[in-house]
Amino acid sequence: MLLQEKSLAKIELGFLCNNRCVFCAQGDLRKHSQLPLSNVVESSLKSAHELGHRSVCFVGGEPTMHEALTTWIRLARDLSFDRVSIQTNGRRLSVQEYAAGLVEAGLTHVEISLQGHNASLHDYHTRSPGSFRETAKALLNLRDMQVEVGLTTVVTRSNYRLLEAVAVMSQRVGASAWHVCPAEAIGTALDDRQRVVPNLMMAAPFITRALQRCLESGVSTYMSGMPFCLLSDISALRAVELSDAAGGDRVFVDECERCAERTRCPGVSHAHAEHFGVAELEAIVNRELKDLDVKEVGFPFSGIGEKLSD
Repeated sequence: MLLQEKSLAKIELGFLCNNRCVFCAQGDLRKHSQLPLSNVVESSLKSAHELGHRSVCFVGGEPTMHEALTTWIRLARDLSFDRVSIQTNGRRLSVQEYAAGLVEAGLTHVEISLQGHNASLHDYHTRSPGSFRETAKALLNLRDMQVEVGLTTVVTRSNYRLLEAVAVMSQRVGASAWHVCPAEAIGTALDDRQRVVPNLMMAAPFITRALQRCLESGVSTYMSGMPFCLLSDISALRAVELSDAAGGDRVFVDECERCAERTRCPGVSHAHAEHFGVAELEAIVNRELKDLDVKEVGFPFSGIGEKLSD
């Protein structure tokens, strides 16, 4: 089981991206994004190291759209960061020479977004024909280079019934971890939320089976954005690590105040509450999550659930 990243710094590289995902939280910000100045990125790396961070993740948008990425990765390693990762759709890593160049520069971990187990499902979500073929090739390239890979899948109305197939694919490509998070009605998803955002109660059983498949194959599982009460009776999730911590702009009901898990549960978003209501929320009272080993951890590469570093 991968350890929680406790000293992760995120280096933001703007919102440019070569996918147009139906659930993208950044929405139209991509249209107004500017390329980051190299001296700003380099300064951020040095500041993060001086503050004691020893792991760093380059995030976007899409980090591989920046030609200086290799240089920034090499600088991070020169500064003695132990773990250097990128959060990516993986498409450019389908070119073996490019992927090898990043690894040679010092890339140690990659977090790749995978929205389906085949081209029709994945490409529907990315709205980029051919993206599945490139992402799948990237996963195979990284497996052959023995680079540690984690996958992230955003759960939507279109893919939640097929999550188990994504779980099987995660095993076959050698992923060490899989993070699952429901889409929320923000950013691009606001344009068609009735077709994008899932009903959490309906999706929960499918998420359960998919995560159990990963656990059985030795892939670490992480989940965020799901109220604990939807999972509390599911013994299959006994080893799942839930990456949310309570707080932020989330919705709870009066019944939640009686819940034994209130201080750790993420509740639901305001957008979800407005769209689906909150009738499915209930208190866990006089009943422990005895079948679960629930831990407040972050996804090992990008630090989901942790405060982002400047």
